[in-house]
Amino acid sequence: MHADRTNRTVLTILGFLLLATGLSLAVTAFGGLDDARAGRFLAANRVWSYAGDNGRWLWPVVAVVALIVLILAVRWLVAILFSTDRVKNLPLRTEGGRDRVTLAAPAVSDAVEAEVETYRGVRSARARVIGRPERLELALQVDTELDADLAAIRDRIERDAVAHARRALDAPDLPVRLDLTVKHQAGARVH
Repeated sequence: MHADRTNRTVLTILGFLLLATGLSLAVTAFGGLDDARAGRFLAANRVWSYAGDNGRWLWPVVAVVALIVLILAVRWLVAILFSTDRVKNLPLRTEGGRDRVTLAAPAVSDAVEAEVETYRGVRSARARVIGRPERLELALQVDTELDADLAAIRDRIERDAVAHARRALDAPDLPVRLDLTVKHQAGARVH
């Protein structure tokens, strides 16, 4: 997903920046760059001297910038934790075009899950209709038995459950993301 890729990129860049800062401070502290700097305090430099001389206006500006960063971070966290790309209601087209018909997307997801879970070799299924109403996608995660025929399960899902969902949503080209996972069965205990 796009949000996941963006998050990984931002966090990777931030991690490398913090790592580079930490390594440069460690190298400086141990005398790797200049022996004269190794014995000095971390705050004994021009930046901290400037901050001390201009503290009246500098620290309120730093506080405002920190508050802005905090607000952006909280907004990002809320977006990651609580936003969803699930579709709640789907407007359906009617022949006359005047009637307003909506279909609850969880009803389609529940129907797909219930159908797929009846297939031989399937332990559980989880389906979601995601995206925007004009660009829907069916995300389906299926846990199978250890000895299940994955090709047969995939073919049956495409032939039956996905076809039924496409018909219900009136979306013959509905993209499907199918994840098949083989679950290991707990072995029988012999006493």
